[in-house]
Amino acid sequence: MTRILIVEDEVSFSDPLSYLLSKEGYEVSVAENGNDALTAFDATGADLVLLDLKLGADSGLDVLRSLRELDPAAAVIMVTAHGGLDEAVDGFRLGLVDFFRKPLDFEALRVALRYRFDAMRLRQEVDHQRKAQSGDTEIVGTSAAITAALRVMHKVAASEATTVLLQGESGTGKDL
Repeated sequence: MTRILIVEDEVSFSDPLSYLLSKEGYEVSVAENGNDALTAFDATGADLVLLDLKLGADSGLDVLRSLRELDPAAAVIMVTAHGGLDEAVDGFRLGLVDFFRKPLDFEALRVALRYRFDAMRLRQEVDHQRKAQSGDTEIVGTSAAITAALRVMHKVAASEATTVLLQGESGTGKDL
């Protein structure tokens, strides 16, 4: 399940937002200040953070800087009633993925979340495919049978053959 951390000091905003996101199928946790946000982010492994710019005495931009130290790739969306263009630009320089003003257009947020999580899944799939194609997986073994199989595999890989039948028991590494 996809995890979202809401960092918001106003319960009148975080509770309804948490409810709506939960109905969308997200696992939601809430933090009310910067310290709680960092602790919750570390504990929950949140996939995305919805961050307010003003958190009482804390600054959302300072929290964003600290989140970047914990995870440089963390997806953070700022949602605020305060601040304007300057704060948004500062946030994007620190790695924000989106910026929303309050009152929040929930439908626009829903679309942004769907887009962000689809992009994250695609990036993971591309990384997985690249790793698989780069040959990072290794067949481990030094027996005569493995050595012979690897020799045949290299010959087949260099040929124009289009079909290879591998036989063996389940769990023996045929997929490698």
